[in-house]
Amino acid sequence: MDSYSMIKNFKKHLEKSVDEDPYLMMLVLRTTPLGNGYNPAEFLMGRKPRTNLHMAKKSPMPKIPEAKDIKEKGSNMESIRRNIMTSIIRVKDLEELEPGQVVWITDQRSYGSLKAKHASPRSYWVGTPRGIIRRNCFHLRPSGQLEYDEDDTTREMPDFTRDSSPVSPPDDMLGSPNLSHSSPTTPSTSSAPRSPDQFYETRSGRTVRPPDRLDL
Repeated sequence: MDSYSMIKNFKKHLEKSVDEDPYLMMLVLRTTPLGNGYNPAEFLMGRKPRTNLHMAKKSPMPKIPEAKDIKEKGSNMESIRRNIMTSIIRVKDLEELEPGQVVWITDQRSYGSLKAKHASPRSYWVGTPRGIIRRNCFHLRPSGQLEYDEDDTTREMPDFTRDSSPVSPPDDMLGSPNLSHSSPTTPSTSSAPRSPDQFYETRSGRTVRPPDRLDL
């Protein structure tokens, strides 16, 4: 429980005990066991204070909690919370990818070959027909293909493992010589019909047809 929750809990109980004894409310809070089995009064005084509830005679006897026992119970509580949150949000560990492995790039909708591991965690350099790009393992899916033939546009990958800081590939690696920057032309008022070659198919088999818009 963080400090904000403790303050909120104290204010809530204080508002409820306006017409009653506030010190009794504070005694109840101090003697309420925490998640590790000990109450705050035991950490402060080394024993359980006597309350208005019936309790065994040996309960108020002084007994200092063992630090080893407290740490062990605290770690067990953390693991229980972690397992609960993992089951709620369905967390799963992604498998480690190896250089040279063929992967499917989800945002590019194309295949690529892993070149090297990036200095940032869970990041990789991936060779694609458009060049070498950096992607997180979230966007990479292992493919069943054993080999992947890259186009001539892919250059040789420099040694990025020497520097621990994140780096970016040179500009000539990101570009493609097949893409030429043409001079600006006059806008056309009509759009030509798209050919079937401009359509692409998703992994699930759905054909995507880009909409025809007015080219201004």
